[in-house]
Amino acid sequence: MSKKIEETSNSNNIAFSPLPAVGNSLSAGSALSGVVFGYNNGACAYSYTSNGGQTWSPVQTIEGFSAIKFVAFSSASDGVVVGYDSTRQGSIGAYSYTTDGGKTWANTQTIPAFSTITSIAFNSSTNGVAVGDQSNNLGVYSNITNSGQTWSPAQTVPGGIPGRTSINSVAFSSALNGAMCGTNGVYSYTIDGGRTWASAQIITGFSGIANAVAFSSVATGAAVGSHGLYSYTTTSGQTWAPAQIITGFNNTIYSIAFSSAKTGTAVGLGGLYSYTTDGGQTWAPAQKISDFNTISSVAFSSPSNGMLVGANTKGTLGLYSCTTDGGITWNAPQTFEGFSQIAVVAFAK
Repeated sequence: MSKKIEETSNSNNIAFSPLPAVGNSLSAGSALSGVVFGYNNGACAYSYTSNGGQTWSPVQTIEGFSAIKFVAFSSASDGVVVGYDSTRQGSIGAYSYTTDGGKTWANTQTIPAFSTITSIAFNSSTNGVAVGDQSNNLGVYSNITNSGQTWSPAQTVPGGIPGRTSINSVAFSSALNGAMCGTNGVYSYTIDGGRTWASAQIITGFSGIANAVAFSSVATGAAVGSHGLYSYTTTSGQTWAPAQIITGFNNTIYSIAFSSAKTGTAVGLGGLYSYTTDGGQTWAPAQKISDFNTISSVAFSSPSNGMLVGANTKGTLGLYSCTTDGGITWNAPQTFEGFSQIAVVAFAK
């Protein structure tokens, strides 16, 4: 497929050393394809792996984006990256797709109904939902087919209020059940695979922004966000427990991912992370990973192996750290050459 990329380092793959890295001791069912997106001298850029994270390609730029918000795979080969383009008048939602596991990406396309596309999730190998905002901070979504190559017209989230119900994240727990969350702890849920969504509601006590939602099982999941807040669901996102604060997490939580039905990791500002071993209902006190100022994203390639990414305290070096125990402990951070900041990481299903 067509692509617009430019190599920004030498042609040799980047080998992460010292190991262990994400792909070491790969278990059955481990994801081999993965990508990281971030910034290189102000330009949006990416790198890919085809061996579960043991080595990564040289960093390459991707045109048509001013910022990258999220990336997700629907299969081992198909994925979508979303964000926005602000080089024109105002900000316009932007996306691109891959059909080869993240090695190459189609020419970036824009959707004017979105001012930004903040998140995307798949509930099958072909179908999914993308969410984001209009210019008035009203949450919108689009149903996607053909593994992200075809998008339906954007629709507003039912019950949304301009300026108060922007949407930051969406996730599915099954082919039918899913949830989205956003500003002021707003959430909505679907029981028909994302075709329709319930009227927006507010998670009790969730002041600020719910930045991310993820599921550990069909019924169980968690949402995280401002002020170290989290909430959990045991009803596939239809109802949520009152928000609580993760002990010691006195900053914003940006990302959450589960490595198994019980174990998950939340990461955020200040280089902090926390983990859960009960599907998100309780969380260990936050811990600091040295050298990170921001940990922006976390993802797992298997129940044991995972990677978190972000930037150093000056915002001049892209950093990563790896786990081999499902996110309970993380290795010392290392520099990812070619990135000044890494925004998101994802591994194929």
